[in-house]
Amino acid sequence: MKARYDSRPLVIQRLNANAWLYNYNIVQVSETDQQTGKVTISFKCDQITFYGEPTRKKITAVIIAEEYSNDKEKELINDYLAYKAGILTQAANETRYIDFLNRRKEIKLMVKNDVNIKSEE
Repeated sequence: MKARYDSRPLVIQRLNANAWLYNYNIVQVSETDQQTGKVTISFKCDQITFYGEPTRKKITAVIIAEEYSNDKEKELINDYLAYKAGILTQAANETRYIDFLNRRKEIKLMVKNDVNIKSEE
């Protein structure tokens, strides 16, 4: 989900006793009003909601699920395996799967850099 804030948001925000927000890809945006010339600064970001105590593993899993449904993940894996077994012949099946794995790696690194959580659960 995309979000917009008037001030820089925290990376992790507690919503209630069990719900949290994780804000990532935070970008400062400057906009100038055409009539007044007034510059307004805001912050855009991607945002997920997750439940329970914050862990890198949990946050990473929710982001991946936002980008790739469980069915899409299965499709990528099955098409890759079918390509490797010679059942499918399009090399794009391998490329799509490798792209997926690289995206997972990027997400894990982003969360690790953004979130200072000692627990890896």
